[in-house]
Amino acid sequence: MKYLRAIFMAGIVAGAISGCQTTDPRTGYTSQSLFDQHIKSVQVNIFSTKEFRRGLEFELAEALVKQIEADTPYKVLKGAQADTVLDGQIKAVRQSVLADLYQSDLPAEKQQQLVVSFVWKDRRTGRILAEGQDVRVAAEYNPPVGETFFTGEQELMDKMARKIVNQMRQSW
Repeated sequence: MKYLRAIFMAGIVAGAISGCQTTDPRTGYTSQSLFDQHIKSVQVNIFSTKEFRRGLEFELAEALVKQIEADTPYKVLKGAQADTVLDGQIKAVRQSVLADLYQSDLPAEKQQQLVVSFVWKDRRTGRILAEGQDVRVAAEYNPPVGETFFTGEQELMDKMARKIVNQMRQSW
């Protein structure tokens, strides 16, 4: 009798939990992916830039490819065989001093800022899946401890890639 009661209670609990799940994430919990299941692949274009620092566009493309393959179900493909295309422009790269060393007026901490605009478009339908205008990220680095512009630059590219990939999720 105890055994049947336990099975009955387990069935009620399982029914209640499954009743909370839905395919529409706006109306409750869901176990569905946050990424569009109809999309299988992305082409990542090298972003255009008018900045004088060369190579930033390639570093951003590399960071985007790594982030897309790590955090999404999408495969990054080259050329026209991809379902979608991600394109954009590096609008600005700025650097500023946050703090100086007390006795020498040399920079103790610097900050870099990256401003990007991007468009993610479905190549099959022409529909814009996500876009961002003047998306900004910042990264700090400390020259006195041996960190360089390139230390901050790598963090900047990784942060921007994460921010763009987060915007590739389906809206709730």
